[in-house]
Amino acid sequence: MGKHSNAAAGTPLPARPARQPYLDVLRILSAFFVIVNHTSIVIFRNSVPSWGWLVSLAWYFVSKPAVPVFLMITGILFLDREPDWSQTRRRSLRILAVLAASNLFYYGYHLLTRPGMKLSLLSLANGLLDKEVDTLWYLDLYLGILLMMPFFQKLARSLSRREEAWLLFLSVGVLSALAMVPHFLPELRLSATFRTPLLPTYVGYLFLGHYIHHDWTELRPRRTLLLCGLLFTALLVLELWLSYGFYGRNPSSYLQMDNRLFLTVAIRSVCLFTAVLVLCRNLEQRPGLCRRLEKLAVLTFGIFLLGDLAIDLTKPLYLWMCGFLPRMGAMLLWELVIFALSGLWTWLLRRIPPLRRFL
Repeated sequence: MGKHSNAAAGTPLPARPARQPYLDVLRILSAFFVIVNHTSIVIFRNSVPSWGWLVSLAWYFVSKPAVPVFLMITGILFLDREPDWSQTRRRSLRILAVLAASNLFYYGYHLLTRPGMKLSLLSLANGLLDKEVDTLWYLDLYLGILLMMPFFQKLARSLSRREEAWLLFLSVGVLSALAMVPHFLPELRLSATFRTPLLPTYVGYLFLGHYIHHDWTELRPRRTLLLCGLLFTALLVLELWLSYGFYGRNPSSYLQMDNRLFLTVAIRSVCLFTAVLVLCRNLEQRPGLCRRLEKLAVLTFGIFLLGDLAIDLTKPLYLWMCGFLPRMGAMLLWELVIFALSGLWTWLLRRIPPLRRFL
């Protein structure tokens, strides 16, 4: 079953796991879902409950596992490696450079495209601290994870299978359930002191991916896919039903279920992750397809960084398509164009040797 070595046993761990095609598929899906998360809101935020409102809101909630899945992939790729502080410094400096460069780029872009925005040191500093686009908050999280990674790697090595499951129960199960309580029982005051010592749910996602990758190795495909599909759909319907109820209370603020740290999103992330794992189980037997997926997956970090630029530049295309297509059809085509365009930009930028290591 699982590959949970014990530190006392001294079993050496591989420096780098073999490339897994299903992880490339998940990276591609997650990068696309980030785009969905930033675009589908255009429809339901400007309409009242209707079938169009419902479908666009459902599509928005479908995209919510993007960040948890990214973190689960990170756990698989990093937690089994030997702690290396020199690598940690290099990776952290790289992400810090990307974060600063991205903020500066988007600050300059907004300076050129937003009427009335003027250059000032204060606004530049605010842009670096507050993030010029919403996407870049993830780089802050990722930077913190990289700085702590050697400690997480030591912890992963020392945990038995049962201990890792208990860690996941606390950091992903208990904490994500408690995060939902204030929205349904606001009068119930939960002590933040209890939650403080627990590993945050974002960190728990690292160990969740690591656990599934190593321990869920003997899944029955049909039964697993059926269970994942039913559970994902049931939780999605629950989120929509609750959102509709919240809309009835306050039409200007009804996205309480829009939270990556909620148990509903955590479970749906596991369903998506596991379904792709099962569907891609024999993908290694098709090396040509695996190479194409790898080439596309390599572009996902750049797609993530440049997606907001592509969204802004191509929004007139979406508005034009709405003139002769259903809004959801125009939305889906727009999202595919954004993905393709930001992927093309990333591919071109990676042709420049100094930029390749950052993208």
